[in-house]
Amino acid sequence: PLRESEEWRSGDMLCAQASFAPILLQKMEQVQAQGKLAMVNQKLNTTKEIMADNIEMALARDESLQVLHAKSEETNMMARQFKKRAKQVKRFKMMQNAKNGLVLGTAVTAVTAIIIVPPLVALL
Repeated sequence: PLRESEEWRSGDMLCAQASFAPILLQKMEQVQAQGKLAMVNQKLNTTKEIMADNIEMALARDESLQVLHAKSEETNMMARQFKKRAKQVKRFKMMQNAKNGLVLGTAVTAVTAIIIVPPLVALL
């Protein structure tokens, strides 16, 4: 508060030499400028910290994306194997059903032939 008064800058009673007044004024302006510079440096440091955090988060996200990609590739491979195996099982079941149908059809035909052919032969 005392430095802001005009009396302190150019005062009568405690005034410095006339040649020292400009130097003193220059030093005071330099201190004010350094205060502004300190504020800018503080903002700059804060911005640097934020950017460092953002970079760390981006790297962490990239790592998690890589893990996710690896898991999706593994799942895709498992899906292909499942599809291939399902086709094999389907073909196997179709062949078993065809064999069972053939055996059943042959048995029905044989039983029918055994039942129907002897009376026909006896009639002749």
